[in-house]
Amino acid sequence: MYPCNQCKQVLPSMYDLRIHLRVHTGTKPHACTYPRCGMAFDKPSHLKVHTRIHTGEKPYKCNYPGCERAFRLPYQRKTHNRTHSRDEIHVCAACNETFATAYALKIHSRVHSKPIHICTHPGCGAVCVSAGHLRVHQRVHTGERPFPCTLCPMRFKQVNQVQAHMLVHTGEKPFACTECPLRFARKAQLQDHFRTHTGEKPFKCEKCNKPYARKESLKNHALSHHTSHTLDNFEFNISLFD
Repeated sequence: MYPCNQCKQVLPSMYDLRIHLRVHTGTKPHACTYPRCGMAFDKPSHLKVHTRIHTGEKPYKCNYPGCERAFRLPYQRKTHNRTHSRDEIHVCAACNETFATAYALKIHSRVHSKPIHICTHPGCGAVCVSAGHLRVHQRVHTGERPFPCTLCPMRFKQVNQVQAHMLVHTGEKPFACTECPLRFARKAQLQDHFRTHTGEKPFKCEKCNKPYARKESLKNHALSHHTSHTLDNFEFNISLFD
């Protein structure tokens, strides 16, 4: 095993360590040679994917009979294939909303399940899908931050927030976009960003059906355009993702 001397990450080989160190140095030795592009990447595989933007190459073809769609990335083809196969569509028995995975349906089903957990703080009334979500939510009111950073005085409400914060100290951005050279410290940030490439907008307002790519955008929309009653319903839904 090969430890990084800049952060705590341990890599399985010297090659992986050399690639990883580029996160700290900012080195991007693999440059696009197309005129007036100027993009550069830390890995040759990222350059190869980027080059398809210039060449128009889409090597991942849909195998569904009669469909001629093709894609630059296998992830894009997999997402597209769900439009053909009803076997991969999971339907909620309570509201008929459809989901691409059984896990997504399971999370959604909590909206219809009992019991629900309501915050009793005066003037709040937020509804959470589990007692654990409610405990985390209540820290908004109590100010409790039980998870400290070991390198600075900051404290956090959730352990995953500490883990994300630690990357501020290391400077590491381990989550790379396969469509462009951007990198991110958290997987959720990469997922939000990747929707700018796919056009996916999974967060929909229940009041007006307007879709959004980011949960935060949906929350801002609800605060700006809908009543407090609608916002209560909105809080019920976003608690699934918190």
